[in-house]
Amino acid sequence: GKGGGHKYAVYVMEVTRSDLKGNIVARRYMDFFRLHTILSNGASRGVMQRLKLPSKRIFTLGSLTEAFLQERKELLQQYLDRLLSCEELASSIPVKFFLIPHAAGPVDDAFYASQTMREVAGEG
Repeated sequence: GKGGGHKYAVYVMEVTRSDLKGNIVARRYMDFFRLHTILSNGASRGVMQRLKLPSKRIFTLGSLTEAFLQERKELLQQYLDRLLSCEELASSIPVKFFLIPHAAGPVDDAFYASQTMREVAGEG
């Protein structure tokens, strides 16, 4: 909502797949959490039992530290790699939707894409 001073981390990923060329998507931890919940309750729940999502640590003011975010980023990367290495999960609708840029919701992929592209271009 508006006005709340909630801090959250945004994880920016570049998606390169045959059907999705170099899209930038930005996701919050909650997006990963939602995806994990949907998949765990769906047809692939058996496969999902082998996948561990990094734990949801409650963000206190001091917990968004560089070290914490770096570690979580690496764990989320491993999680996503394992998820996508399973054809059944990689081709599922929730995963495809997760990897498509959206401008809806609190995270605007287009904004992060433009930021990231600028950095790549060496501006700023």
